[in-house]
Amino acid sequence: MSQQLDTQGEAHEALGTAVASYGQRVLSDPHTLGNLVADLLPDLPRERSLLVTGAEAGIAGAMRQHVEEQHIDPDTAVQLVATALSERRAIDPAAGLWVATEYARALGYQVRPSTAVAPPGPAPQRSPGQFWPPTGQPPGPSWPQPQPSSGGPGNSWSGRKRGLIAAVSAVALLGGYLIAATVAHTFPFTTSRPGAASSPAHPARPAPKPTPRATPTPPGRTLAAAAASLLQLLPGDIDDPATQCQPDPPPYGFDMPGRVEALVCTDPGLPKGTQVYAYQLDNHADYEATWQSFNKVIGFSGTDAGPNCPPAKGGQGTAPMHAKWFPPRPGQLLECATVRDNNGPPQPVYTWTLPTEDAFLAAVGPPNSSFAALDTWFASASMPLASPSPSAS
Repeated sequence: MSQQLDTQGEAHEALGTAVASYGQRVLSDPHTLGNLVADLLPDLPRERSLLVTGAEAGIAGAMRQHVEEQHIDPDTAVQLVATALSERRAIDPAAGLWVATEYARALGYQVRPSTAVAPPGPAPQRSPGQFWPPTGQPPGPSWPQPQPSSGGPGNSWSGRKRGLIAAVSAVALLGGYLIAATVAHTFPFTTSRPGAASSPAHPARPAPKPTPRATPTPPGRTLAAAAASLLQLLPGDIDDPATQCQPDPPPYGFDMPGRVEALVCTDPGLPKGTQVYAYQLDNHADYEATWQSFNKVIGFSGTDAGPNCPPAKGGQGTAPMHAKWFPPRPGQLLECATVRDNNGPPQPVYTWTLPTEDAFLAAVGPPNSSFAALDTWFASASMPLASPSPSAS
């Protein structure tokens, strides 16, 4: 006998709680959403499974694309998403319609309620790592000539008070990461090219393309037990990584042993042409080695850096950093410098470390831009809007 889905509205409430706690980007993060609904819906395995399947399938991004880019009305978008989901995941059409409707409501769209019936038998099975809609063409050749950004989706967090303020102190960093400045502000976000070490070409990355896939993790590479996923560490403005981020695959312009994930994202809270890079390693030793290699390539020297960000004109700066979810600790810092893409115009860079998560992130401003926009954004929007899980403290 068929069973009505979510008769008490508990799954609907749980999805709303997840979005309220983590923002709409949780709808594209099956790991985080799965942990949340496991706690919130212990007695609703079918609904729980369907909600996580929706995150794995990328239906939040598909819904946004239909409504905001193709200008399809939300009810029709729900039908399209539900049909595709049912076909690709072998889910009962009524159940597919239910989960698509719940995602649409969680995204803030006004849609007709769905009266879905769960088919008898075991809960729907999910194929790990499978996403919908299918990924488009793989990223093009590494480092083509710079392209103007087409702009990301509107900032769904605009108008909301941000609960996190990254408090950057003006105390100079003492000790740690004292790397000799052997090169002068080299653009570090590069693809290494054998035989061209003396004069490498470093054109900039293209603007991120919509993709729900994370960077493939090298075989045997997993996060440390206490570390949160890289998606949870992204700035709060990046609320839909499926469309605002793309993998940043190797090779890199610096050594990165133990890579678990690498992303390049467009943050709608930053000026057009700015990109946010995020890297996470499998253990602290590999994190330290990667961070030192990054600083060596960029030409950053702790001994020559000033105690403030933004830095003095033409200089470098570094200071300890802390935020709501990241209390002060050794090695957790902000660095600022100006880099050049080969012989191109200067670009401001803010780079910050999260050593408890074996991760660091960098925001790279457009050519010839100032540090002003980066500094304002970093102080108010560079940290995640919710506490990463596991805790960073």
